[in-house]
Amino acid sequence: MDETYRNQLRELNELNWERFRSELRAEGAAIRAEMDKRFTALDLRFAAIDARFDGIDAKFAAVDARFAAMDPRFSAQEAWFTASEERMEAKFDAKFDAKFAQFETRMFKLMFGFWTATIVPLAALILALNGVFER
Repeated sequence: MDETYRNQLRELNELNWERFRSELRAEGAAIRAEMDKRFTALDLRFAAIDARFDGIDAKFAAVDARFAAMDPRFSAQEAWFTASEERMEAKFDAKFDAKFAQFETRMFKLMFGFWTATIVPLAALILALNGVFER
């Protein structure tokens, strides 16, 4: 390759490179413009969603205010129900304790009867076998 051909090839490559770079910059600018347009549309959609949530928050605030207004009305009833529940729980505990004490007594009687009924024949068997083995 001679020097002239090399220079022409280099100039051609530089021209192609510059053309490629300008096309690349143009394409990048187009992509940025499209992204800016889409982000703007997305921002508008998010603004609409935020407005809807603000409306929902306002409705919840109204419901909270209604509950706050109703709360004093139910405080006395809540106290009555709590006291009633405590009385019923105390009665239930007393009845349960009494029934459990009866059950416990009955269980001890049955266990005593079972062990007595088991030990007496075992003692007789031991005495009987003791006499057999001594002969």
